[in-house]
Amino acid sequence: MKRHAVVAMNKVPAMACALLIVVAVAEAGPAATNRPRVGLALSGGGALGLAHVGVLKELEKHRVPIDCIAGTSMGAIVAGLYACGMGPDEMETFLEGLDWNHVMSDATPRRELYFRRKLDDQRYLFEMGLGRKGLKIGTGMAAGQKFNNLMQLITLRSVSITNFNDLPIPYRAVATDLAAGKPVVIDRGNLATAMRASMALPGIFTPVAMEGRLLVDGAVVQNLPVDVVRAMGADIVIAVDVGSRADSVEPEQLQTLGGILGRTYAVAQRPNTLEQLGRADIAIQPNLDGFSHSQFHRNSELISRGENAARQSASQLAALGVDEQAYAAYLSRQRRALPGNLRIGGVSVTGNRRVSEKSIRKRILTRPDRRFDEDLVQLDLMRIYGIGEFEQVLFLFDPGADGEGVLHYDVTEKPWGPLYLAYGLNLRSDFDNDSDWTMLVNLTRRSLNRFGAEWRNEFAFGSRWMVLSEFYQPLDYGGFTFTAPLVTYRSEREELYDGGERIADYDVRRLEGRLDFGLQLRHYAELRAGPFWGMGRASVETGASDLPSVDDDYAGLRVGLIVDRRDRTLFACEGYYYELEGLFADESMGGSADFDKVAGVARHHQSVGNHTFTLGLQGGTSLGSDLPGYAQFKLGGPFGFAGLAEGQFRGSYLGVGSLGYRYRLLELPAQVGKGVYALIRFDAGNVWNDGVEIEDLRYGAALGIGADTALGPAYLGYGTADEGYGRFYFSLGTAF
Repeated sequence: MKRHAVVAMNKVPAMACALLIVVAVAEAGPAATNRPRVGLALSGGGALGLAHVGVLKELEKHRVPIDCIAGTSMGAIVAGLYACGMGPDEMETFLEGLDWNHVMSDATPRRELYFRRKLDDQRYLFEMGLGRKGLKIGTGMAAGQKFNNLMQLITLRSVSITNFNDLPIPYRAVATDLAAGKPVVIDRGNLATAMRASMALPGIFTPVAMEGRLLVDGAVVQNLPVDVVRAMGADIVIAVDVGSRADSVEPEQLQTLGGILGRTYAVAQRPNTLEQLGRADIAIQPNLDGFSHSQFHRNSELISRGENAARQSASQLAALGVDEQAYAAYLSRQRRALPGNLRIGGVSVTGNRRVSEKSIRKRILTRPDRRFDEDLVQLDLMRIYGIGEFEQVLFLFDPGADGEGVLHYDVTEKPWGPLYLAYGLNLRSDFDNDSDWTMLVNLTRRSLNRFGAEWRNEFAFGSRWMVLSEFYQPLDYGGFTFTAPLVTYRSEREELYDGGERIADYDVRRLEGRLDFGLQLRHYAELRAGPFWGMGRASVETGASDLPSVDDDYAGLRVGLIVDRRDRTLFACEGYYYELEGLFADESMGGSADFDKVAGVARHHQSVGNHTFTLGLQGGTSLGSDLPGYAQFKLGGPFGFAGLAEGQFRGSYLGVGSLGYRYRLLELPAQVGKGVYALIRFDAGNVWNDGVEIEDLRYGAALGIGADTALGPAYLGYGTADEGYGRFYFSLGTAF
C-alpha cells in the first residue's frame, strides 16, 4: 500500500481519492487476501452518536469490511456493539426499542421497591449524606447502573473475551483519566465497563474506577480517536464526526441541561476533533443541525442522517468494498448471536460493607444450576437496588471453562451514607383564606445492624408542625417481619365550618406513641398491628369563645394494612392502592376516650396511551361509637371532595366514590419531570353522624391542569359542588 497516496486523499477531489484507493488495492493483490486494513473511528456526541448506526448500515451496503474500530463516548457504545458481533440492523432495532428516560435513570421502578422504600417516593426533593465533615453528595446525577447492566446483557455474545483484540473486530474505547487529565485507551477487561467508562459524562454519570484510575467521558480530551485506530494498524481510517459545529447553534438546543452540556463540550472539543479529522483518510460528517445531544428519542431521524452522510462518500467507500463471497465470509466471522444456553454455576455478592450479604441474597431470585435468565437478573438488580443503600448495583457473568459460569452481583454502597438527610416542601392555597406552606426535613440512619434496622426522624414546620421518630427493626434478613416503636407530635390549624360559613379556627395538637409489630410482604403490602397511646388537645384560636375545647387521653389497639402497586405515588398511570385502618380506643387501657374507627381507601389506575382513568372509593365507620372531634371523618379538599374546603363537613360515617380522567398534554424532559396533564374528576358522597343515608349524597366536579415536575407534583384547578359551593385549588411540592 502506498502510504503517501492515502495521506493525500483529503487534498484532492473525491473521484481522485477513489481512483487512488483502487490503484492501491490493485497493487496490493486480491481483495479478499491482501486488501488494505480498514479502521473506523467514531466520535462522541451523546444522542447525536446514533447517526453512527446509519453510517454502519451504509458501509455494509458497500461491503466494506472493518478490521479495527475505536470510539469515544457514544461512539464507543456503537463501536463496542459492532465489535462484539451486533449488526447495524439489529442495533437499530435495539436502540429504537429503548426507553431512554428509563435507561438513563438509576431508580428502581416503584412497583419493585420494597415496601419500606415506597414511603420515600415523591416525599422528598433530594437526598444528601451527613457525616463528621458536614454534608455529602453524590458525584453525578446517576451512577449509570441501568445503562451499564443493559450493555452487559447485550454484549453477552462475546462474554468470554477480555482482550479486545480477540473480539470479532478488534476494539478500543477512549476514556479520560480524571486525575492525570489524559486520554486512556482501554484495550482489555470487561467490554461493557469499558464502554460505560468512555461515556461517563461528568456531572451526569458517576466516574468509573478501573485499575486504580478514575475514568470519565473520553470526549473531555479526545472526542475522535483517529490516532488510536491508526495505532491499531489501520492502513485507511474512516472517521465519523457527529460533534456539533462550533460556529452555529439553534437557540432551542440551549434550553435543556443536556443541550447546554453538549454545546459546552462541542466548543471545547472542536480544535482537537478537527485536527484528528484531518488525519483521517475518509471523513464523514452527518448534518445534525436541529438535533441536540439529549434527544435520544429521535433515534430514527439521527440514524437516517448518518446514512445520508455516508452516501456522500459512496465512491470512496465502494473502492474499499470486497466481493460478495469475501464479505459473506467476513460477516460470518463478525456476527454473533446472543447465547441462549448460558448456565449458572454460582452466584456471588461483592462490594458490600454496611449491608449484610444475607440481606442482599434474600433479594436474589436467580439460583445456581439454572439457565441464565435475563429477565430474572434484571429483577434481581432492581430488588437489590431497592434496599436503598446502594449507589449502583452491577452484574457480571463469568462464563468459566466448564460451561457453567458465575453470576457476580457487585454493589457500591452510597458513599454519602449511612446517615441521610432529605428535604421536602409543600405549598397549598385556595386563593381565598386557606393557604399554607410546610417544609419537611428527614434524618434517617440506615444499616444499624445486620438485619438492616433504621432510625427515621422527621421534622415538619410552617403552617403545620410535626415531629416523628421511628425505630424500624426487621426481625429477619429478608425483612419479612419487623417491629417498629414510634412517637409523633402534630400541631396544625383546622377550620370549623357551619355549612358554607367558616366559624372558627382550632389549634389541634396530638401526641401519640405506638408499638407496631408487622409483616412486610416484599414490594406488595405492609401489615401492622399494636397498641397505641395518645393525647388529643384542641382549643379555639379564632372564633366564638363559647365553642368547646377538647382535652382527651386515649389508648387502644391499631391495625393497619396497605397494599400499594402504583407506578407513582401521585399522577399514577397504572396499578392499585388499598388502605385499611382500624383504631379501637379502650378506656381500660388507660385512656379517657372510648371509641372505634375503621376507614378504608381503594384506588385503581389504568392507562391507554395518553389517557388515564382512576376509580376511587373511600369509606369509614365509627361502628356506632361517638368519635371525638380530632378523630372524625372529614369531607372536602382538592383531593378529597371537589368544591369543598378541607374538612368543611365532618361526621362519624364517610362514603365517597370518585371517577377521574387525565390526559397527557406534554411529555417533559427527564431532568424537568414526567409530564403535563389535563384533569377532570367527579365525586359523589357525604359524611353522616347517625348512619349512612344515600338520599343525602352530595355531588362535585373538578377541572384542572397538573404537572409531574422535579419540584414535586403541581396542580391548579377549580372545583364545584352542589348547593353552590365552589373554590380554586393550588398545590405544589412533595407528598407528605
